[in-house]
Amino acid sequence: MGRSGLGSDIVPGVAAGTAESAETSVTGETVRVAEPRAYAEGIAGFRLLDLVVDRRVLIPRPETEGLVEQVLAWARGRWGNGEGGTVLDLGTGSGCIALSLATEGRFARIVATDVSPNALAVARANAERVGPERLPEFRLGHLFEP
Repeated sequence: MGRSGLGSDIVPGVAAGTAESAETSVTGETVRVAEPRAYAEGIAGFRLLDLVVDRRVLIPRPETEGLVEQVLAWARGRWGNGEGGTVLDLGTGSGCIALSLATEGRFARIVATDVSPNALAVARANAERVGPERLPEFRLGHLFEP
């Protein structure tokens, strides 16, 4: 990404974590802080989904959409149009990966884990919002623990 693309997803004059403009002192200089557009709007588009996002989760990245596409292609190659396999989404955050796979794929089971109860609350809210036919199982825990 060139310098012109840097900051293209932020809202100028909006402080991180607030809806107001703020200034911060960094090494004696006053710096204006900006909030990413998705946090300011509370919604992030991801593949076919519009997901709720806030400071409890990271904003889904376009690169992650490519990961979902690769998993879907691999699954189609392995099981065709039939249902198969279990997906484990470690560190689910907003639930973007698990919910995209639940919406677009045909998996026997999808388990999404996160160490943060706050992140799981966002993922569950997104699951209710998106309403895939088969909901992922959301579990609290570190990596493979739950």
